[in-house]
Parts: sequence; structure tokens; C-alpha cells
Amino acid sequence: MKRRYHVLNYSVADDEEPIDAVESELDRLRHAGHPDFQLYTVEGDERLTGHVYVAAPDDPVVTLVRDLAAETWYLMVEGLDDGQVDRIAGELSERLPVRGTEELRQAAEAEDAKPRELVRLALGTNGPADPATIGILESRLRSPEPRMRAAAMEAASLTQWPELVGPLETAAATEAQPDLKQFAAGALAALRQALSRPGQDGA
Repeated sequence: MKRRYHVLNYSVADDEEPIDAVESELDRLRHAGHPDFQLYTVEGDERLTGHVYVAAPDDPVVTLVRDLAAETWYLMVEGLDDGQVDRIAGELSERLPVRGTEELRQAAEAEDAKPRELVRLALGTNGPADPATIGILESRLRSPEPRMRAAAMEAASLTQWPELVGPLETAAATEAQPDLKQFAAGALAALRQALSRPGQDGA
């Protein structure tokens, strides 16, 4: 199963929400011959809310997520047909305000970076493993700040890149804080599970 993320240039603190814009783009895709996505459910809670849009059973699923911990809105497109996932995600990212990888990378590697910037970077970095992003996450996994290490663990698990299995294994083995050690093990398990899905190769 392939999964693509795009970080939207909307603030969770603002009154403006991307829901109408996303639904308008999904409607445009339908008129252009793409699947007829309809809102299926709104799941989660106040801190993490997902608006889930589905079409036919074999079509990708589009989820618009409001993540208060990462202070961001993002799109997730996932499905079994890699080409269809790429097409839908590509169409949406061309018409919606998406934060670029370079912008997210600069924010994540800044001296005063907040932990949430690592999660945003992982969500906004699609395609094959990116050496620069891997380097940032490996460095943050060794941060003296527990919150930064936790964010790096979460971010590494989101990338779906096998190159980060080793660093997460090291984090799970060497982390001194019991709660973070358990969190690292969970992040490692999540990454391994994502990589074990049919058709999942980190691309």
C-alpha cells in the first residue's frame, strides 16, 4: 500500500479551514474523470481529526487531517495502486497551498526548531529516501532534549523509508528514559509494519 502526505499551508490557529478548498478540488477531480470522492466519516478527537473521503472500494482514500500536536493540516492519500495514489496526490498538491520540502527542511534544521517541525518535515517529504531529511532525523534522534527525540522517532516512523529502521533500532536500544524507549519501539514497529505492506518500498 502506498501513502502520500502533503502539508497544507493553513494554520490550525486560524478560523480559515481547508475543508471547503479540499472538497472543491475533489469535486474538480470527479469532473475530470477521477474517482467520485465523498465524505465518509470524521474520526478522531479534538487533537487529531481526520475527514475521510472515499470512492469505490479499489480507489485510494483521501484523508484531510487536523493535527494540533504538529500544529498543522495535512492531506494523506493512500491506496493499493501506486500510480493512482501518485496521480490523485499530485493533482491535489498542484492546486492546493502546499508547503514545499525545502521550506520544511529549513524549519526543521534551524537552531530554534520546535519538535513539531520534524513531524511536518516527515509528512511533507514524499518519494524516495531523502539523504538531507534522513540526516536531520538521525541528528535529532540524538538530541539531549527528550521532546525532540520523541518527535524524531515519530517522524522517522512516518517516512516509510527503510533507511531509518537502523537509527530507530539504535534509539530503541539506547534510549535511557523508559517512556521514550517504549515510544521508540512503537515507532520502529510502525515503520516495519508500513514497509511490510504489499507494494511498499519507500518510494
